Amino acid sequence: METCVPTDISSFQEIRSLQDTNTDNPYRWQTGKFAWSPDGTKIALVNRYDNSDLPLEERASVVDVWEVDSGQLIVTLPINSLSDIESVVWSPDGNWLAASQYLSPGSSVYLWDIERNWSEKRLELPEMAFVRDLIWSPDGTNLALTWISSDTDFREPQLGVPGQNVNIWNVETGELIRTESTNIQAYVISGDENWYIALRNNDILRIQEIDNGEEIFTLNDVYVADAIQNANIGRLVTVHLDPTSDVVQVWDIVSQEELLHIEANAWTGSSLSPNGRYLFSTDIFSEPSNTLWDIISGLQLPLPLSSNEQIRSLSWYPCDDIAAATVLDVSSDQIGAEIRIWNIPTGEIEVTLEGHTGSVYFLAWSPDGTMLASSSDDGTLRIWGIPSTETPTS
Repeated sequence: METCVPTDISSFQEIRSLQDTNTDNPYRWQTGKFAWSPDGTKIALVNRYDNSDLPLEERASVVDVWEVDSGQLIVTLPINSLSDIESVVWSPDGNWLAASQYLSPGSSVYLWDIERNWSEKRLELPEMAFVRDLIWSPDGTNLALTWISSDTDFREPQLGVPGQNVNIWNVETGELIRTESTNIQAYVISGDENWYIALRNNDILRIQEIDNGEEIFTLNDVYVADAIQNANIGRLVTVHLDPTSDVVQVWDIVSQEELLHIEANAWTGSSLSPNGRYLFSTDIFSEPSNTLWDIISGLQLPLPLSSNEQIRSLSWYPCDDIAAATVLDVSSDQIGAEIRIWNIPTGEIEVTLEGHTGSVYFLAWSPDGTMLASSSDDGTLRIWGIPSTETPTS
């Protein structure tokens, strides 16, 4: 993993734009989700080549892998399915790239072995499975997938439905080494050394170590749980229903310590900063719909938003108390083309990045914090950082 390099964020500007310039390519470029390689040298980018002139069976998604420094396309990895790609993730050692489909007859997880010239391997799922998350073991040898059967009853009153089933494979052999099922929620949480599985049946949540099967602890009266994935921190957010208000808790999986206990609205999604201090929550049914908490003080922090704005995509700066976000204008239902980078404790904007000509849907900092990548429906993935004589602009 890259060491964090503190950087002058206020000097950020566009240093590169990754875009398919092949004029013979008959497809329409749609830029989507992406992931930095652990060493920060490559980006895997999901694209749907969806030319309306092509027969339906020829419209499919691909994963394009780019070299960041040169801006060159390294390889295009096809997905032989019409289904959207739900996740694309690198193994912690950077030797494997995995991608999963959201829903498709005969759903698969695609694996590419970088050291074997991007050779492809598939891990098969039951037909018509809704794929939720892909999580690597800390050592990169095993891969976990959470998924939901297509006949699942979604009447439970929550927007972000998690996986109810977990499959864990050995990526080298392709062997399915463990399966788990639950009637409500199943999460896999990866920490710095161990990884864990959280299974909720009815209102009881049990957390186990995956490698040895040991049960760590049990939580009762849980309405909804949300696993937080960090490079070095395993966290779990739980919401407990009460007749008058909801209780939100943040737990440290390793120490079993309750880090935060507040009364707040139940939410539909959450994100934790890399240092484990800040919790961002989203609840489209409440006002305000976005909330930022300081876990140490328990205080709510300001966000750089006007009354008619919501955060659409959030990425935490790995080196300091900084975050980047794109914003949805609720009145027009339009996601903006600019990126706001702000100081978390004060809520003050450090810099606004402008250059995209379409809505920006996804953001991610490089592992060392020296660059920020953004993908947009203008057909580009742009790299932001501090220009240098050694940084070519394309």
